[in-house]
Amino acid sequence: MRYLVFIYVLLIICTSCNDRNSLLSVEEMNDDINYYFSLLRTIHPDLYQEYDSVFFDDLELKIKKNCSIPLSFSEFEIQLFKMHKFLDSHTGLHELNIPSSIDKYHFPKVLFMSDSIILLNHDTLISIDGIPASLLALEVDSMVSTMYLPEIANNLKNRYMNILLGSKPSSFSAYGCSLLGKYGVYDSVIDVDTASLIHPLLMPYDSLFIGDSIAVFQYNSSMLLTGDQRNKFQLFLDSFFRKLNASQINELLIDVSTNKGGSDLANELVFSYLSRDSCMIVMKRVAKAEGIKKIMKSEFYNKRFDSKLELIKGNGFLMDTIYVSPQKNKFFEGDVCIIMGNNTFSAAATFCYMAKVCNMAVLIGDISGQYFPFCGSCIWDILPNSKIKIQIPIIKDYYANINCFENGFLEPDIRYPLTPKLDVENYKQIVIEMRRNKENE
Repeated sequence: MRYLVFIYVLLIICTSCNDRNSLLSVEEMNDDINYYFSLLRTIHPDLYQEYDSVFFDDLELKIKKNCSIPLSFSEFEIQLFKMHKFLDSHTGLHELNIPSSIDKYHFPKVLFMSDSIILLNHDTLISIDGIPASLLALEVDSMVSTMYLPEIANNLKNRYMNILLGSKPSSFSAYGCSLLGKYGVYDSVIDVDTASLIHPLLMPYDSLFIGDSIAVFQYNSSMLLTGDQRNKFQLFLDSFFRKLNASQINELLIDVSTNKGGSDLANELVFSYLSRDSCMIVMKRVAKAEGIKKIMKSEFYNKRFDSKLELIKGNGFLMDTIYVSPQKNKFFEGDVCIIMGNNTFSAAATFCYMAKVCNMAVLIGDISGQYFPFCGSCIWDILPNSKIKIQIPIIKDYYANINCFENGFLEPDIRYPLTPKLDVENYKQIVIEMRRNKENE
């Protein structure tokens, strides 16, 4: 049945893939699938956390069956993407790119109720341009990891559904839909939506000063992987915190509400300006020997982890301790608040956790988007024939202070509703909440 669903969807809705439509042979795709699954089994630290080895054996066979005819690059990419439901959020292909034509004119946002039901304005979609909505829901459901929060998962499913639907030529275009409403089945013409599906790129870090007493450090990305990137970040931090201390700033907001993660090394640079005293973080790190060998050959590998990684490689795990030490005469002595939310992932969520455990800051906002414990320290690889880029984590970290989490997600100290884009007025209101919390301590 899944094979028929896949072929049906490809034949009808993958017209958006014409830019990369040179065909891959069945043999080439099988080679790539073998390589991918072999790498997962060999280096992933906890591949079977949700599904056992038999399930993955069956999954590999199903994917090969779905690739039993020559497919374009994009069609094969989508087929591999349909594994993501069964993987953690750090494993799999890189994000599917949304063509600009689809971003301009696309289907309005819907609510995915299950792997077969899609709601549009409270009514159930039966079909879109003749395509059964239940088939779309099934395809898209398989493309999103179950470890995401419902709202984040729904946003991703909307993106992927529009990639499958393809592009419309103009803002005057529309979709022919069939829906089930309160009074039965009816047909409707749905105009395209022109609100962008793509979040604007932000500077990885920036600063903002509000009045004489409030500063904002917009820590939008921890993706500072090279030595040169971290050196520039260090210079920014030196300048920023020097200005803070010279200006007699009393309150510092660190905004990681849109930070999707990156490098823990970038986080450690920030911590050195926040900590008055040295702090110790304890965790258990689990990995496979082949994975450790792979990451030690990575272009982003940092040699200061040599001894730790060798211990993990030998034992399969390590009880690790991270020490955070202050920058002499540079650390900030005022009140610190970290703004976090559903779009705070990976290293950014770890940043919030460590700041909380070390009493460096108060966390405000919503629960993190990252599920704990999670696998990280990822390596990237390329499938031999399609050249599709894949990401696989090497190490899984288990943190000692489990009381910080609710159902696997990091909880803020203060709940505060976040808007998609925080502005000066939002920041001022957050400072009011921060002050109120301090008075009530």
